[in-house]
Amino acid sequence: MTDWARDVLMSGKLRDRISEVIGILIDEEIPNFVQEDNTIIMWAIYYAKCSKAQKRKLIIRHLDYENYSPALEVASRLGIGEISKELLQHYRGLLKRRDDVV
Repeated sequence: MTDWARDVLMSGKLRDRISEVIGILIDEEIPNFVQEDNTIIMWAIYYAKCSKAQKRKLIIRHLDYENYSPALEVASRLGIGEISKELLQHYRGLLKRRDDVV
C-alpha cells in the first residue's frame, strides 16, 4: 500500500485526495520526500494510521505559526486540545516584556 501511495504522490495523480495518500505514507514521521503545503500536511496527519499521541506530536512539529487554522481544525476533530496552548506559548515567547500587548 505504501509503494502505491508513493507512486501516486510522485506521479502527481489524485491531487484532490493527496492528503489521504500522504496519510498512508505516515508511520511515525512524515517522509522527507513529501513536499506539500502545511494545510495538506495537517490533513495528512489527520488521515494517518498512527496513534493520537503521535498525531499530536506531528501537528506540533509541523505547526505553521503564521497559518495555524488547519492545525487547529485537525486537532479539534481529533480531540487534541494542546495545540492552542502551544500557540500561546510561542506568541508569549515573542514578547519582550511580560506586559507587552500583541
